[in-house]
Amino acid sequence: FKGAFNVHKLYTFKGSVRGEYLRQSNYIRNTAQESQRNRWTLNFDYNHQISPTLEVGGFGDFVSDATYYDDYSNNLEDRLTGRRIRSRINFSKKFGDRTSLSGQFEHNVNLVTGRRDDDLPSLNLSLPTIKPFGEGYRDDDGKLVQKWYHGFSFRYNPSMLNFSSRDIDTTTFVAVVDSTPVIDTLTGDTTSWDVSEIKDTVETRSYKRYTRITHNPGISLPKIDLFKYIHIRPSLSYGETWVKVWETDQSQDAGINADRIYRTYSFRSSIGMNTALYGTIYPNLWGWTGLRHTMTPSVSYSWSPEINLFPDVTSYAGGSRSNKASSLRFSLDHLFSAKVRRNEVEATYELLSVSSSFTYNFEAEQKPLSPLSTTIRSSALPKLSLTASLTQPFYSPDSDDRLFYVSSFSFDARFAGISGGTFLFDDPIQKAPAGQGAKPTAGGRGWSLSAQYNYAQSGFNDTFRKTSNFVQLNARFFLTPLTEVTWSQRYSLLQHKNLNISINLSRQLHCWTGSLYFVPTGNNRGFGFKLYVTALPEIKIDNSHESYAQRLQGSVF
Repeated sequence: FKGAFNVHKLYTFKGSVRGEYLRQSNYIRNTAQESQRNRWTLNFDYNHQISPTLEVGGFGDFVSDATYYDDYSNNLEDRLTGRRIRSRINFSKKFGDRTSLSGQFEHNVNLVTGRRDDDLPSLNLSLPTIKPFGEGYRDDDGKLVQKWYHGFSFRYNPSMLNFSSRDIDTTTFVAVVDSTPVIDTLTGDTTSWDVSEIKDTVETRSYKRYTRITHNPGISLPKIDLFKYIHIRPSLSYGETWVKVWETDQSQDAGINADRIYRTYSFRSSIGMNTALYGTIYPNLWGWTGLRHTMTPSVSYSWSPEINLFPDVTSYAGGSRSNKASSLRFSLDHLFSAKVRRNEVEATYELLSVSSSFTYNFEAEQKPLSPLSTTIRSSALPKLSLTASLTQPFYSPDSDDRLFYVSSFSFDARFAGISGGTFLFDDPIQKAPAGQGAKPTAGGRGWSLSAQYNYAQSGFNDTFRKTSNFVQLNARFFLTPLTEVTWSQRYSLLQHKNLNISINLSRQLHCWTGSLYFVPTGNNRGFGFKLYVTALPEIKIDNSHESYAQRLQGSVF
């Protein structure tokens, strides 16, 4: 038996309850025994906008046993995640325009291992950013004027987690309940013993519990302009965590004193510098009034000290820590743009952009240079966007020898499409009878076609492989002003087959909209139908576009 219930009050609350129940009978032929078993699932979700500043919600997923979805569902997500019980209640409350408090109570049980995790609760507080020296002032023309010190800002968003868990360890042991001597009838000697044994299992429960409060204040320092052309931006970050570990068997095994509160912290700093170099030519040919090349080099240095207080506590309950780090990052951006004049109107177009970056790690004993990452983008041709990315390591994968090669490459081309104003079967737009003052019926006309090509590869020499190589086509046209057809097809050049084909037919029927969905090939092949109120899509008749396999599964079970 399967059932579902949905409720929705617009702009207020929305929820649903779904469930399944079955009685499973097993018959063992050689013993002529029959056993029966009740199995079930229950799922719910709910969201309620109580007021403009308060929202609450929750969900729950419950199942009778760990193998229910393995036995009775062909849904991949259910089979992967259906071995646990989950429930959550969450809330969000706003105070004014820039302050909010959110939190959740969550309960999870793994039906296979018996492990249980609880967040009771987890809280997050979002506070407004503070600028101690103000935003600046307005001049006589109303323009905002800022000094360098107006760039100071401070933010603080603390969070809290109250966590507990339970693990179950099952131990099997053998007990000797009786032993009987076996006596040789000829000699009268004891030759052996008949031992009677029983097997039993003992469950041992282990617990962990801690409360963690995290402070993550952030300070933004003002940007410094050097000689008006070089921009310098320093930054600082600090994190601090307070941890209270409650006494359990796991805290005792870890050797943690539960009578105190532990304080851990971390620190990081960085400074970046960049400038921009320009070069412009003025061809004044065919409407091209200017070509500009903008080159933006930048370099940044980041540093953090080694801070690892109470490593046993941070390993047990988490906390703040920072590893010793010292690195220098280099990047270079190129932008080629053009200014074009058409009909006395000038417009600027970005033709090509190239971004490259790599990092030097001063703490690395071997291979301090990170791979060079480069991204190239172009939209010089109308309706066509091109993107290419490549990664080039500086070292051989098997040694420290320098070897500049391409370890990964990807290319993506997207054609925004061509379109037309009319189609072969377009009907004239219906006009209202004269004198009624009504407007023509709204609808669509024409057609459009778009395409995408994607290619990706990775590896070097023996590890080289192509990871993606496909073409996708999308078409859309109107048979009539109120009848729309969309078609999508993806073809793999690696597998030489269609990965997906989908066709959708949509028709407006006065205040209703109906659609037919069809996938002729692939693992998700199937069809579907939906009819809904155009202005209120929640009011609908919908078979959820179930696949053929799901229909077969439902009819069998």
